[in-house]
This record gives sequence, C-alpha cells and structure tokens, in this order.
Amino acid sequence: MAYIDAKDDNFHELISRGFSVVDCYGDHCNPCRILAPIFEEVTTEMDYIRFIKLNTEHNPGITREYSINSIPTMLFIRDGEVVDRTVGVMPKEMIEEHIAALLYE
Repeated sequence: MAYIDAKDDNFHELISRGFSVVDCYGDHCNPCRILAPIFEEVTTEMDYIRFIKLNTEHNPGITREYSINSIPTMLFIRDGEVVDRTVGVMPKEMIEEHIAALLYE
C-alpha cells in the first residue's frame, strides 16, 4: 500500500510537514470507487509524495474542519496548509499534472 489511512486523531500530524495529497472519500460513494484505483496508481508512480486517504464517514471532525461537503475531494496540502482542492473524479494524467504544477510553483 502506497498511501496512509488517516483518522481524526492523526490527520494533523500526517500533513504537518512536506507535501501531501489527501483523497477524501466515502464507502457508499460511486465516484469515490471510480477514483480509488486511479489514486492508488498515482501513489505508486509518485512515491516521493505523501498520499493519504480519509474516510469522511468515519472521521467527521476533519470532514467538518476542512469543509468537505462533496466527495470525492482531493486536498493538496503543503506544510499543514491547504494550497488547493479538487472535487470529483479526474483522470490519472490530470492528477499528476495538477500535483506537478503545485510542487513547482
């Protein structure tokens, strides 16, 4: 597994340093199921970045704190601060380009 499962109690520690990409999902969300294998493929190809999955149904504290109202949502976080977010399913190439643009801005 190339990603980390986050919980309300460890999320802030996980995102505090470096660049992280967080897939906010739900078990009963069909678009989330479509995104899951794409996200996993990106995690194996970009192993120099911290990839995190956050189940919004099981972690309401972080879900509220980051105003995650639609899923799937991806949060792009640098040193604990959200620098961008996307909502919905994106193709692998688009996710990789988005990450690269944020890393080198």
